[in-house]
Amino acid sequence: MSDAENTLPTGWELPVNAAALETELAAELAEGHPLFGRTAAAVAQSSESDEAVFSFTGDKDFIAVVALTWEEGPISGQPEFEVIPDLAALDGFFDQ
Repeated sequence: MSDAENTLPTGWELPVNAAALETELAAELAEGHPLFGRTAAAVAQSSESDEAVFSFTGDKDFIAVVALTWEEGPISGQPEFEVIPDLAALDGFFDQ
Protein backbone atom coordinates (compact mmCIF):
# COMPACT_ATOMS: atom_id res chain seq x y z
CA MET A 1 0.00 0.00 0.00
CA SER A 2 1.41 3.41 -0.97
CA ASP A 3 1.60 6.49 1.27
CA ALA A 4 -1.20 8.10 -0.79
CA GLU A 5 -3.48 5.14 -0.10
CA ASN A 6 -2.67 5.40 3.60
CA THR A 7 -3.78 9.06 3.66
CA LEU A 8 -7.12 8.57 1.89
CA PRO A 9 -10.11 8.27 4.22
CA THR A 10 -12.44 5.28 4.14
CA GLY A 11 -14.60 5.28 1.01
CA TRP A 12 -11.88 6.80 -1.19
CA GLU A 13 -9.20 5.10 -3.25
CA LEU A 14 -6.51 5.89 -5.76
CA PRO A 15 -7.95 6.15 -9.28
CA VAL A 16 -8.24 2.80 -11.01
CA ASN A 17 -7.83 4.61 -14.36
CA ALA A 18 -6.85 8.25 -13.86
CA ALA A 19 -6.71 8.93 -17.60
CA ALA A 20 -10.32 7.77 -18.05
CA LEU A 21 -11.52 10.05 -15.24
CA GLU A 22 -9.61 13.00 -16.71
CA THR A 23 -11.04 12.30 -20.18
CA GLU A 24 -14.57 12.10 -18.78
CA LEU A 25 -14.14 15.35 -16.88
CA ALA A 26 -12.93 17.14 -20.03
CA ALA A 27 -15.91 15.77 -21.99
CA GLU A 28 -18.38 17.02 -19.37
CA LEU A 29 -17.06 20.56 -19.08
CA ALA A 30 -18.63 23.20 -21.30
CA GLU A 31 -17.19 26.63 -21.96
CA GLY A 32 -18.32 28.88 -19.13
CA HIS A 33 -18.06 26.19 -16.44
CA PRO A 34 -15.64 27.34 -13.71
CA LEU A 35 -13.43 24.27 -14.28
CA PHE A 36 -13.38 24.58 -18.08
CA GLY A 37 -9.91 25.03 -19.56
CA ARG A 38 -8.02 24.10 -16.41
CA THR A 39 -5.47 21.32 -16.32
CA ALA A 40 -6.80 18.50 -14.12
CA ALA A 41 -5.17 15.39 -12.69
CA ALA A 42 -7.28 12.68 -11.02
CA VAL A 43 -5.92 11.94 -7.54
CA ALA A 44 -8.70 9.87 -5.91
CA GLN A 45 -12.11 8.39 -6.56
CA SER A 46 -14.99 7.41 -4.37
CA SER A 47 -15.57 3.70 -3.92
CA GLU A 48 -19.24 4.50 -3.22
CA SER A 49 -20.31 6.97 -5.94
CA ASP A 50 -19.30 8.78 -9.14
CA GLU A 51 -17.34 11.47 -7.29
CA ALA A 52 -13.69 11.88 -8.13
CA VAL A 53 -11.04 14.20 -6.74
CA PHE A 54 -8.96 16.26 -9.13
CA SER A 55 -5.99 18.52 -8.63
CA PHE A 56 -6.38 21.61 -10.83
CA THR A 57 -3.58 23.86 -11.97
CA GLY A 58 -3.69 27.22 -13.64
CA ASP A 59 -3.91 30.78 -12.38
CA LYS A 60 -4.91 29.28 -9.02
CA ASP A 61 -4.09 25.71 -7.93
CA PHE A 62 -6.73 23.81 -5.96
CA ILE A 63 -8.25 20.39 -5.23
CA ALA A 64 -11.93 19.68 -5.85
CA VAL A 65 -14.39 16.82 -5.54
CA VAL A 66 -16.30 16.57 -8.82
CA ALA A 67 -19.60 14.70 -9.26
CA LEU A 68 -19.12 13.19 -12.71
CA THR A 69 -22.39 12.63 -14.60
CA TRP A 70 -21.14 10.11 -17.19
CA GLU A 71 -23.60 11.62 -19.71
CA GLU A 72 -22.82 12.11 -23.39
CA GLY A 73 -21.41 15.61 -23.60
CA PRO A 74 -21.73 18.65 -21.37
CA ILE A 75 -24.87 19.47 -19.39
CA SER A 76 -25.41 23.12 -18.46
CA GLY A 77 -24.16 23.79 -14.94
CA GLN A 78 -22.70 20.29 -14.58
CA PRO A 79 -20.70 18.67 -13.22
CA GLU A 80 -21.17 19.97 -9.71
CA PHE A 81 -17.98 20.35 -7.70
CA GLU A 82 -16.72 21.41 -4.29
CA VAL A 83 -13.28 22.84 -3.64
CA ILE A 84 -11.61 21.21 -0.62
CA PRO A 85 -8.52 22.33 1.31
CA ASP A 86 -6.77 18.95 1.19
CA LEU A 87 -7.38 15.20 0.96
CA ALA A 88 -8.06 15.00 4.70
CA ALA A 89 -11.29 16.92 3.99
CA LEU A 90 -12.62 13.77 2.29
CA ASP A 91 -13.09 12.18 5.72
CA GLY A 92 -16.85 12.33 6.28
CA PHE A 93 -17.44 14.09 2.95
CA PHE A 94 -20.64 12.15 2.27
CA ASP A 95 -21.93 12.83 5.81
CA GLN A 96 -22.44 16.52 4.99
